[in-house]
Amino acid sequence: LQVPIPPPDAMETLVCALGLDIGLVGFLVGIVLIIMGTYVSSVPR
Repeated sequence: LQVPIPPPDAMETLVCALGLDIGLVGFLVGIVLIIMGTYVSSVPR
């Protein structure tokens, strides 16, 4: 089974898509952590 080597353009697109996905996930995780932090800190003890 021969795996064709993708052209450089495809590799760049793949790396860019992966970077965007990781950035988006990190962005969402940051928002969730901020919301959780403010929610926990606003609860009276």
